[in-house]
Amino acid sequence: MWLAAIISLVLSSVAFGQMYGDPGLVRPDTSKKDTTAATVLEEPVPTTAGEHSPFELARRWIRRVMVRSVLNTNHIGGFAEYQLTEWSPAAGSMGPIRLNMKIVYLGSVVFTGQDAEWVQAVVRVLGESDRQITFDFVLPSDKQHRLPLRALVKEEGEPLREISFAASSSGLDYDAIDSPRDSGEELVELSHGKYLCHHFRGSGENGEPVDLFLSSEVKPYGVVVMGYGDEGLTLVRKGADATPLLEVPP
Repeated sequence: MWLAAIISLVLSSVAFGQMYGDPGLVRPDTSKKDTTAATVLEEPVPTTAGEHSPFELARRWIRRVMVRSVLNTNHIGGFAEYQLTEWSPAAGSMGPIRLNMKIVYLGSVVFTGQDAEWVQAVVRVLGESDRQITFDFVLPSDKQHRLPLRALVKEEGEPLREISFAASSSGLDYDAIDSPRDSGEELVELSHGKYLCHHFRGSGENGEPVDLFLSSEVKPYGVVVMGYGDEGLTLVRKGADATPLLEVPP
């Protein structure tokens, strides 16, 4: 079973790689430097507690973006902003906004002696809590492995701490082992523009249908729309001039 899962993951990686093309081997050295901060990290905390908390909602959707798409390292400063709402293939986004998310790519770094990539994200979870949560990731340059080598989080009013993006040990990592089908190109029309996307169909947690629309026009992860069950993450803005969202220790 695990052999089949590994094969599926490799095939999925190849499909996304073909769509995005060669990420390029030349990376500027200007971002290969340590950041400076006197922050002391707390011990990693379990991420299974508070399954419906604002933190877990933010973590879950960032993880889905990381696992189900490929980081584009050609454009330092590339960013994309999203909103999470109810969603259906026929109607698209509908209902109130549950969260806003901004993901930025900040360039190449060296982490524990190996080449890596620096990504940050800020999520504002709306509702009674209205919490802003900022994440910092060091990701392996090897695009076969999409989860962070190190992940930090800073919640409003709380100290910076280290967290894990590993899947829960209680079950299979459905997002990582899914091998979505490429259903061909589709034109996705949003209020701010039209995007020619590859439409991938897959299956997520509890067999929920996943519709992923990816475009090379959108940096850093290519996601235009990610419909996941009856929820959907939809692009609202993109750009190429992002700056760090959080100061972190080396």
